[in-house]
Amino acid sequence: MNLHAWLNALHIIAGMLWVFGLLLMAFAYTVAARNLQGHGALLEGVRRWSRQVTTPSMIVLWVAGVAMLVMYGQFPHAWLVLKIVVVVALSALHGLLTGALRRLNSGERSRFTWLSQTPALLIAAVIVIIVLAIVRPF
Repeated sequence: MNLHAWLNALHIIAGMLWVFGLLLMAFAYTVAARNLQGHGALLEGVRRWSRQVTTPSMIVLWVAGVAMLVMYGQFPHAWLVLKIVVVVALSALHGLLTGALRRLNSGERSRFTWLSQTPALLIAAVIVIIVLAIVRPF
């Protein structure tokens, strides 16, 4: 059994679930931030999905990634450092979206109006991560 292949598969699956959850959160934020009325069920459903799937997926992604890094020592390649920086930024964005959805669900306005641009940022970040991981340009 090739442990690296299994960790890599787990890492990719967790990454896909995490990005899907982030996109779901971003779209829910964009819809609810425009009109605070009548989105309670949507926001609560997205927040529940985030607690049950998105956040655990992020944790699995990080654990599998760090395990591969420690076990197979590909550090400090520049492509990997840049990939980690993008993933750290996405992790911070996950936290911002979680807080913004919680505030919107309680009827408050979000402090971060730029979060409505999050779907485009997520798509760009995923493209960068995939290119870095597959092409390894530097």
